[in-house]
Amino acid sequence: MKRVLLIFVVLVIVLLSSCSASATTQNYITTGLSNTSSTLTSVHTSVSSTTQIQIKLTIMGTTSYTDESGYFNVVGEVLNSGGSNIKDVMVVATFYDGSNKVIGTAFTYTELDIIPANISAPFDILTYPNKIQPASYKLAVQGNVTGIQPFAGLSTNNSSASIDGSGYFDIVGEVDNASTQPANAVKVIATYYDSSNNVIGMGFTYTTIDVIEAGNISPFDLTSYPLKINPSTYKLQVQGQ
Repeated sequence: MKRVLLIFVVLVIVLLSSCSASATTQNYITTGLSNTSSTLTSVHTSVSSTTQIQIKLTIMGTTSYTDESGYFNVVGEVLNSGGSNIKDVMVVATFYDGSNKVIGTAFTYTELDIIPANISAPFDILTYPNKIQPASYKLAVQGNVTGIQPFAGLSTNNSSASIDGSGYFDIVGEVDNASTQPANAVKVIATYYDSSNNVIGMGFTYTTIDVIEAGNISPFDLTSYPLKINPSTYKLQVQGQ
């Protein structure tokens, strides 16, 4: 009888060890660098025994310029071509001189806090506080999957654009809150494009009314200051809390 009980206990221990091993989860991140003239795909994959999520972030439409304060800027967009919402999207730049020696690095986050699937969001990296003039640069991007959904029901309407008396590109319009909830900290983001659909600048502002009640609207006024540009087209995006 004691021998039978001993065999039974050994079998239970073996079965428990096997179940524990099969539940192991693996996580890894793969990132890459892009040349100035190409796009970048960064993949962050999470693999478990039951799910597999692949995130694809692509940098596109990048251009660069030196602003009126003497700082080098790189502007562009990050496209989320994966199937999940992505948050904390960070773009990292490495700057090189003519001998391909690193002379600086900088990073920024996209203006949209959460990028839904098949949506792009602008970014602007500047070299502040270092005033450098790189011969070339490379970009990398990373982000995290999130189940959080952006505030739904916000849209821009009745917008118009002009060059103001100081030479800055100015967009005025309204934000409509078609949701059933009040919207706080409503941010309007502009992406400016040249005739080849490259990004030549970006900017943002907040609506005049701090909290837009459900079913109400608020005006906004968004200037390109300190950047004097005359874009061929522009895109407006809006987010709130």
